[in-house]
Amino acid sequence: MLALLLFSACLFTRASSTTQVHSLQVDASVDGHYATTTVTSEIFNAGSKAAESKFSFQLPETAFVSGFTVRVGNRTYYGVVIEATAAEEAYEQQVAQGNNAVILSRGMSAFAISINLRAETAGIFELRYEQLLTRRLGAYEYDLNISPGSPVANVNVSIVLDSPVGFYGVEVPSTPSAVVSQVYGTRYHVGWTPDAGSTINTNLVVKYIVPDTTGAGRIFLDPPYFVHMFVPPSELPALPKELVLVLDISGSMGGPKIAQAKTAMAGIVQKLTGADKFSLVTFESAVTAWSTSLVGVSSKSAALSYIDGLRALGGTDLNGGMLQALRILQDGHTSGFVPMTCVVTDGQPNDVMSEPAEIRANIRNANNDALAASIFSLGFGFDLNFDLLRQISLENRGFEKRIYVADDAAEQVTAFFTQISTPLLSGISMTYTPTDSMMNVTTATFPYAFAGSELVVAGVINGSQTQITSTSSTVSVDRSRTHGHVDLTRVSLTNSIVRLSSGRYSAQQYATSIETLSS
Repeated sequence: MLALLLFSACLFTRASSTTQVHSLQVDASVDGHYATTTVTSEIFNAGSKAAESKFSFQLPETAFVSGFTVRVGNRTYYGVVIEATAAEEAYEQQVAQGNNAVILSRGMSAFAISINLRAETAGIFELRYEQLLTRRLGAYEYDLNISPGSPVANVNVSIVLDSPVGFYGVEVPSTPSAVVSQVYGTRYHVGWTPDAGSTINTNLVVKYIVPDTTGAGRIFLDPPYFVHMFVPPSELPALPKELVLVLDISGSMGGPKIAQAKTAMAGIVQKLTGADKFSLVTFESAVTAWSTSLVGVSSKSAALSYIDGLRALGGTDLNGGMLQALRILQDGHTSGFVPMTCVVTDGQPNDVMSEPAEIRANIRNANNDALAASIFSLGFGFDLNFDLLRQISLENRGFEKRIYVADDAAEQVTAFFTQISTPLLSGISMTYTPTDSMMNVTTATFPYAFAGSELVVAGVINGSQTQITSTSSTVSVDRSRTHGHVDLTRVSLTNSIVRLSSGRYSAQQYATSIETLSS
């Protein structure tokens, strides 16, 4: 009997084990912008009695587990979702009886697999996860972290990339030994096989570029589903920003983290140009505003000196820090500017206000429709409430990213800011004609579009529509907030429709993923 607990969740890192990992096989299919990854590993207990192995692993933040099976002997066991406490009790009961048992669970910092195997027994577990890849700075990236923690006899990675519109290029800059080959025009293969028995700690990143859409974008059809993708024109001049940087300087940020965060903040300030306005807020048990009003780029030197003098101490008043930042934006906001705040933190709110629901409500109330600022959240490491940061960003027109505590942490922060440093459009709304042609459409309004980004809408085509190839769209732009730079209205998509052949990625998968990410 197997007790399996399945939750939404790159590959696992072996934490402790008395058994051997014989093989690790990774098969991934990247269809357009949607990736499905299957990890298969064989574990063998060569001992004379039952033994338990434990693994922990990190998946991409936007991925979700869609399948988990374990094969022991002639039997295959399928994961089911049950309440955590009940799953743990069932697992412990089977372990106590010396039976084969597996549990997949989620902790604060990682997902964990515990597998108990009888003596001289092999178990093969297969984990499948899926994710919608996001366009950043004009390219897509598929990340695969492979860190078994001890030598594995056989490791193999096989990634197949397909795109109905082809590729401008596919590369693996992080892993020079990976082999990239073009199978045919619209299909590439990436293969990687390290030396047998070697210790592996690799972050394999496949970076690829597909042709940009033009005008109002491109629609992919997989009846009855559709996906509309829109890339803002790169020739647009950037909109000026109103930016408040919010930095956690609590005691837990001490050591390398505060040094890296300060380097990153300084790098962001130095990138501000032209009409941009900014301020800085720090929080620990107390909240401090470097300037209670927005200032121009002529004040960058003073801001850099302030950042250099920051020290880490005290508690974590995230609520107070965010409300102070929003007050500064509210008081200084000017029409035509893009208001945004970027918060960097590593801990749990534990000062003055620590209830996540109340913190979220306070921020939503302060960030009213008149301001409509975007909040971008950066979480340092894993000892924090990353779900709270994600919810804050999703509820306030932004998105979040986890920063891994490593030597390049400062570069990770500045790379994130580069993604949002060039807003090109604001107040974007997608409408479709005829008005009854689309149903169950995902979010079709977007506060901003940044250089190198992509806006994605998915939905269902009305069954009564027989001429789906005549589908068209209007991209409406709030011209008062874009200074009337480019008129993108009334651009037909008739010539930009791509039908998806059988077996290719499904528009339904896009719709499901978008809804998952937005919830």
